[in-house]
Amino acid sequence: MEPIEIPLNESSKSPFASATSIQQLGNGSFGSVLKITKNHDFFGLIDVAVKFIPLGNLEKYEDDKIRQYMLDRRDRILREVHNAVRVEHPNSVFTYKYGYLSITMDTIVQHFSSDESSCYDFDASRPESTFLGKFDYNAARDGFAETLWIQMDLCGPNLRSWLNQNQEQSSHSMQLLQLGICKGLVEGVKFLHNRNVIHRDLKPENIFFSNHDGFVLPVKIGDLGLSRRLVALNDQNPDESMIDGVVNLDSEKAMLLTNQTGTRSYMAPEIDKKDPKVIYDFRVDIYSAGLIIWETLQPIQNDRPIMFQELVQQGKTELVDDHPLIVNSKELIVAMTQQDAYKRINNINYIEFQTVSSPNEVYTAHNSSELNTCLEICSDGATINLAAGDYVGEFVLLKNSVTLQGDPNFLSVILNCTCGLTIEGNHNTVKNLKFSCCEINSIMVHGSNNRIDNILILDSIAGVMVYTLRPTTTPYSYNLIRNIKLIDVTTGIYISNGAFNKCNNITFSRCCSTATLTGIKLAGGNNHEIDGLICTGLKLSMNDVGVSTGVISSIRNSTGGSILAKGDNVRLENVTAETIRINGGLYNILNCVADEIIIVLQ
Repeated sequence: MEPIEIPLNESSKSPFASATSIQQLGNGSFGSVLKITKNHDFFGLIDVAVKFIPLGNLEKYEDDKIRQYMLDRRDRILREVHNAVRVEHPNSVFTYKYGYLSITMDTIVQHFSSDESSCYDFDASRPESTFLGKFDYNAARDGFAETLWIQMDLCGPNLRSWLNQNQEQSSHSMQLLQLGICKGLVEGVKFLHNRNVIHRDLKPENIFFSNHDGFVLPVKIGDLGLSRRLVALNDQNPDESMIDGVVNLDSEKAMLLTNQTGTRSYMAPEIDKKDPKVIYDFRVDIYSAGLIIWETLQPIQNDRPIMFQELVQQGKTELVDDHPLIVNSKELIVAMTQQDAYKRINNINYIEFQTVSSPNEVYTAHNSSELNTCLEICSDGATINLAAGDYVGEFVLLKNSVTLQGDPNFLSVILNCTCGLTIEGNHNTVKNLKFSCCEINSIMVHGSNNRIDNILILDSIAGVMVYTLRPTTTPYSYNLIRNIKLIDVTTGIYISNGAFNKCNNITFSRCCSTATLTGIKLAGGNNHEIDGLICTGLKLSMNDVGVSTGVISSIRNSTGGSILAKGDNVRLENVTAETIRINGGLYNILNCVADEIIIVLQ
């Protein structure tokens, strides 16, 4: 395999740039991880995780064999970058960017500890006990240490932390959380395998909860340091060694990989052999995932190594308990952990959890963690009720035709977050919710044919933002946004693209904000409709605007603020405004009143 090179433009800026605080999260045999808080040009203060991996100062090695060893080690390390960078999935840790950096001795002393007792075990199979000491060694010898840095999402605690707390297994909310963890794990592995990537070191330490207080879904798979992209030995035609997406182990072109890779407790039997080389495929991850699912659903922490051995090597399937919520849990665990790879489930896409659903799939969330769990496990067509209370976090609705509803008196509040609710699916209904103090947007709509109804939004940068991801075969957008009350929101409703989005019965008010406010901005797409916008308290002196549109649109039955229209085919009907300004042609103004009407023909 040829050495992997990092493009120069990836290493143009130090990860310490604009940093306001630095905290070590952990270290181990593969490097050290820092939490860095920095000033972002748009988002303000943000927290990121940056992994630093010592590479060895190559120019200091004159021996060709040593230099080649160091080059090979760099190549193995850089797999993580190429298998993870800029690839986004809800159940995979997102990698933003990476680069090289020469770290001085002063920086190492200040921010990198050589404590080797950390639980961060990036590569348990390495013959060396640790590489972290190379930071100190190289810097002391050469005055600097060459380092690869990788900036990633900052995650919450790992699954091992959750398992060690001996969670109460009998409550229904705990069973829902267990289901959410297992589904997230499987979806994350599906994502990797569908990209022909084998993780090779799945374990609870490498599965992370989201970056919130407590154990909040979705879980994310991280630490791809041992991952490999699966190709045939003769990679000119890798598909010849694949059968229905699964490696044919009998093929002469099957994958040939180094053995003894991963963490022994979760290592598939076909890897844990004395042969220097071994042929294996995606089933090694399925085996590891099966063991993780078992200990997630059943409290086996005290006897885990022995029970793993007895299940796999002795076939004691009676050790696996049934789960009250997942009907086929035992069947899946046994099938995923077969000692013989040929008898094991051979494709992660075959793994589906059959659940005992609530009547008509109706769930009730009482806190942030339960809401995340419900969003993670629900099926299309489900209903999720939010009890009165505060919900802090960034919530994502991925499914279709789901009703997410809060208390009708706005006692269900999503607050103090960057992006409150993101709607990825289609035909969903979100209603009876209050959003407060969201740093970026309260509701982001990526799907089509969604209904946002009876929403109160306070003191946020953006209220409802529509940025539709265009489907390939069906019409897109047609979102209905109605009965929305916005107070001190910088941009009440922002429609970026799509078509035929409707905004009905919108109230937009200035109270205490010192920013310039815009009620509704139609920035892209076409044929959008505004019907019933009422703006109060807007100030011309602050350059406030009721409606700003640059696309084909209609504005009806609206009062207050200014109307700015740029482009053709804008229709105004029954509008009362302070100022109406139109730059374009093919406009239509009917029964409108304003202190000033300015029309500039293009």
